[in-house]
Amino acid sequence: MVTKTGAFFILSFALSAAGAQAAEPHIFFPDLESGPNSGGEKNAGAYVTIYGKRFGSSQGSSKVTIGSGSASAYPVWTDTKITFQLGTAATTGSINVTTSAGKSNSVPFTVRKGSVRYVATNGNDGSDGSFGKPWKTLPHAVQTIKAGDIIYAMNGVRQTVDDGNGWNAAILLRNEWCSGSEARALVAYPGASVLIGSSTGSPNFGVRTTDGSGGPCQGNWVFSGLSFNSLLGMLLAGGSHWRIVGNEFTCPNGDGGAACFQSSEVNYLQFYGNNVHDTGKIGASALYHGVYFSSDTNHIDMGWNTIANVRGCRGLQVHSSPLGPGGAADPTGRNQFDLSIHDNVIHDTQCDGMILATIDPSKGKVEVYNNVIYDAGKGPNNPEQTGAWSCINIPGTTNNGTDGSGTVEVYHNTMYNCGTFRTPPYSNANAGIINGGGKGNLKVRLRNNVFYQAANIPPLVAYNGSQVCTGSSACQGFLGSNNLFFNAPLPASPNITKSIVKDPAFVDLAAKDFHLTAGSGARGAGLDTGATTDFEGLARGGSAGYDLGAFQFAAPAIASIHCAAPAIVTPGSINCDLTLSAAVSSGSGGVQLSLAGDTSSLTVPANLLIADGSARGSFQLTSAAVTARTAASVTVTMDGQNITLPIWLLPAGSPVLTSVSNAASLGATAVSPGSMITAFGSNLGPSSPSTAKLNGQGRVDTELNGTIVLFDGQAVPLLYVAAGQVNASAPYGLGDAGSISVEISVRGRLSNPIVLPVQATSPGLFTANSSGKGQVLAYNEDGTRNGRQNPARRGSVIVFYAVGLGETAPGGVDGKIASGQPSIPVTEIFVQIGGLDAEILYAGSTFGSIAGVFQLNVRVPLTGETGEATPISISAAGAESQPEATITTE
Repeated sequence: MVTKTGAFFILSFALSAAGAQAAEPHIFFPDLESGPNSGGEKNAGAYVTIYGKRFGSSQGSSKVTIGSGSASAYPVWTDTKITFQLGTAATTGSINVTTSAGKSNSVPFTVRKGSVRYVATNGNDGSDGSFGKPWKTLPHAVQTIKAGDIIYAMNGVRQTVDDGNGWNAAILLRNEWCSGSEARALVAYPGASVLIGSSTGSPNFGVRTTDGSGGPCQGNWVFSGLSFNSLLGMLLAGGSHWRIVGNEFTCPNGDGGAACFQSSEVNYLQFYGNNVHDTGKIGASALYHGVYFSSDTNHIDMGWNTIANVRGCRGLQVHSSPLGPGGAADPTGRNQFDLSIHDNVIHDTQCDGMILATIDPSKGKVEVYNNVIYDAGKGPNNPEQTGAWSCINIPGTTNNGTDGSGTVEVYHNTMYNCGTFRTPPYSNANAGIINGGGKGNLKVRLRNNVFYQAANIPPLVAYNGSQVCTGSSACQGFLGSNNLFFNAPLPASPNITKSIVKDPAFVDLAAKDFHLTAGSGARGAGLDTGATTDFEGLARGGSAGYDLGAFQFAAPAIASIHCAAPAIVTPGSINCDLTLSAAVSSGSGGVQLSLAGDTSSLTVPANLLIADGSARGSFQLTSAAVTARTAASVTVTMDGQNITLPIWLLPAGSPVLTSVSNAASLGATAVSPGSMITAFGSNLGPSSPSTAKLNGQGRVDTELNGTIVLFDGQAVPLLYVAAGQVNASAPYGLGDAGSISVEISVRGRLSNPIVLPVQATSPGLFTANSSGKGQVLAYNEDGTRNGRQNPARRGSVIVFYAVGLGETAPGGVDGKIASGQPSIPVTEIFVQIGGLDAEILYAGSTFGSIAGVFQLNVRVPLTGETGEATPISISAAGAESQPEATITTE
């Protein structure tokens, strides 16, 4: 019997009114754009990860839809990242996230055929690669799968040695291993740590393709969620339609004419959400960079990446040179085009933050927008004593073929403290942006950018004779308008108009927080560039206008209100905490919020001051005595945003219901037919606990020492009653009710209600210490209690107990004690032990226990994770038991 006490009630309110747009979730990109909705783990298809903002710190009632169906499982849910399994309901269409704040934008997804395979540390390359029989090594998996297949690498998988194919790589991609029109994918399993390569120098490459006579890989690959630690993390030489998403690249010993990520003769490359950091050894060559899109790499979309702490030279280099003898007969080394570089953070680079050296926007757009670049070009010098030191360098060079022409679009970027290396080998090599200037047909158009430079470091330099764009300089090669220049000389050019010399007033410059405060000179000072969203997916334009830099101003809004209880036993009071979406700007004097109650019984403070630099405040609600249960509310107002907080006022001595949990997992949960719940609060029953009793019909009674639990007014069976806790059984026959109201009556006095969602299943496992975490209450095949002293052997049978498995056959009867014919869940049940599917020998009612408590007899897999904390889980109808449950195996 669960007797855990204590709870804290939380009411959370999403942004609304003036902050509604800011609160809506926004998807930046998914790792996979297509995949099967069946096969693989639990026959529920591929796992997909989406990256974005404002998803919420936990799932709660939020959901992801794919086409017309909802995802079947959510192993990862954070404010910026969600991993979900497609499930059979998923259809071709759009991925959307729906939270209490609204529905997100859409990204397309195609449900298609394909196999799902797995690699695990305990696998075998002689197996079939299924979830229950995974492969052992990544090279084997890469060489075996077909077009359209997906490989998931489980936690701990490593490929740190040469794969033996003769190309000095941990994983080689040959032409014959990557042909076909459907993408192959190598993806880290949700939450897994997967390492490729070695920083020791052997092998040199993490992943690379063949080139030359070996035949370049044709492409159509996705690499996602992996960690590359090598001299050269990834080299793609040829092919098209590469998707590199959400990986970590670190090459601390990198050197030579290369990069931690490099491509050559590649078309249609999507490089999204990667973290490239700490690349290049001390004293690395000026030819070494963080990311390098080299010869004839075109059609690039590079977004939402971080590039930081780069030794050698540039954070990002775009540079094409001939791979043959050069000249008109050599088709390689031509200027690059169709390049979109956006929403990235680049900082702490030895040379330029980025250089776009050989480009031709006349053949396809070249644009740089919504980027944050700071502390770039900080030195020291490199062995070759060459380079430049700026945020962005556009020299206009050509190594083969005709010069580039057209206009490079640079807009909505925030650039701070670039080019601070004070002793460059030649003059005028330090700036915010450098332009070649001498190429009359190649222009750089600047719009809606913020330049915040160190003293005496010019924002713009053009190598056209006048060089530094100040004084009477024509600043050849640059044009544009509506840029902010602060702490630096203002460019004096008829081609650069409507310049602004005001403090951008960043939120916290020392912490490199470049969001705008209310008094920023960048607010509303821009023009429509066609950029619809900012760095964080917030809408630009509208009544707020177009702010300069990467961030659109978003006033702090009410993010949540947390109260110690949802009700006040009168006369009495409760304390509440309020949190804003962002800290109040330093130096603003704070922000005042107004509060108002809707009943004279309730005393509410007139206002709440959120202090300067803070995002939090507290207030108290007090109520006079009431004679009947009363629904009240408090409205909190901030800059036109109204949040309504419901509060129940209760007569003295009334029970207070603070939370309702799954009785086994003690987690916040939905309820399902026959599930067990634990309610926490105060005055819920007598001070001396009471346990269940049977009525004359052989069922558990619905009243215990004056306490009754009501589900939409229906009394339900009671298992345990104490002053602070009540355990009860949810009724069968809930059907398709979307929600249900739970109340507690103690000798005629009603508590406040709590509304819970209803779903088909809500699994929870009973644990040995009744905490919902750790060792489950389980018995080994020999009857001993499973635990440290008595581990379960592989292949043996264990018995454990669960609730929340839904309707049964024969149908469940409320409060009935199980006897005779067992009741079996009508929904298919899955059990995993040590990350592998386990054979279920029995899953049904527990003899002698109340209906809704299930016994499971399961065989421990012959392979898989073992130890004192071997994970165990049960899932049904897309719902899964608590993740913290374990058993002990050997």
